[in-house]
Amino acid sequence: MIRILEFFTNIFYRYYDKGWTQGIAYESALLAITAIAYMNLIALSIFLGIYTSKYLIILIPLYLVFWFLLPRRIIEKKKYSSKSLKIGGISIILYILISMVLVIFLAKNKNYFPD
Repeated sequence: MIRILEFFTNIFYRYYDKGWTQGIAYESALLAITAIAYMNLIALSIFLGIYTSKYLIILIPLYLVFWFLLPRRIIEKKKYSSKSLKIGGISIILYILISMVLVIFLAKNKNYFPD
C-alpha cells in the first residue's frame, strides 16, 4: 500500500515540479493525495450513513499522516520509467473521476442533495 502511495505522490510531485509550483511541489503533491483520501473518506461515511460536515477537521491530521509516511527525500529520489508515469497519470485521473462519481451517486441516493 505504501508503494502505491509513493508512486502516486511521485506522479503529483513531478507534475507540480514545473513552473511556478516548483518551490512547493512536495507540499502540493501531499495536498493532492490528501484531497483524494478525503474524498474516499466522504464516500465511506456517506455509505455508512455517518457523514457530517464536521469531518473537514480531519484534513490536517490526514495531511500530517501522509507527511510522515511519505517523506520528501523518498518522493524526490524515486525514479520511474516514463511509461509507468504515463500509465500512473491516466490511472490517477480515472481514479479521481470514479471517486467523484461515487461520492455524488452515494450522496444522491442518501438524499444529501435536494431533488
